[in-house]
Amino acid sequence: MALKSRRVQTVEKELGVVLHPQYASFLDQYGVYRTPEVTVYGYLETFGNTIMLPSVIGATAQRRAVYHLGPNHLLIAHTEDSDYVAVLDNDTGEVFETDINGERTVVAPSFDEWFAMVRKRGYI
Repeated sequence: MALKSRRVQTVEKELGVVLHPQYASFLDQYGVYRTPEVTVYGYLETFGNTIMLPSVIGATAQRRAVYHLGPNHLLIAHTEDSDYVAVLDNDTGEVFETDINGERTVVAPSFDEWFAMVRKRGYI
């Protein structure tokens, strides 16, 4: 069994989840992914406050009830011009979009596929 990085350990401990391996790999490689058009939330050791964005810890903890997220869901990005957010299901690895009404649409069967789409398109 491979040792988990400090980033992965911190997110898992703070949110009480076991991260999907693809998202854990993203944390290890990127921590956070930012371009002028999109930010994929994550965690960096340099964050002075895990509640502030782009921390996946703060985004998920603060918005779990607003977006009707389950205990094993992570809020990983949001659109600037709408109320939709991208959510990772740690159980299945799927990424879905949802809004405050709880309407869900699966947008990718895995985090890796979703992240590749985001990097190619430049937005969520």
